Amino acid sequence: VASGSNKEVEGVVMLNNAINTQASAHRKIGTATDTGAMGGVCILDLAAADVVALGVINETDTTDVNIEHANLTIVQIGGT
Repeated sequence: VASGSNKEVEGVVMLNNAINTQASAHRKIGTATDTGAMGGVCILDLAAADVVALGVINETDTTDVNIEHANLTIVQIGGT
């Protein structure tokens, strides 16, 4: 964690460049060497050409938070 400790972070799914409020996970990063997982599950009804991305928000302040090994898994159920 850059610039200190005790950062509240939110992992979010971005849908068409906007935060999707149905898809988020929260974690407190205690120290600069803190390691741990943060995860969540959601179901989204996507349309053709929707753009999905993973976002991380520092809810504590405006300093940078370095997140390593972030990932987003998408499973299609139905449709083409």
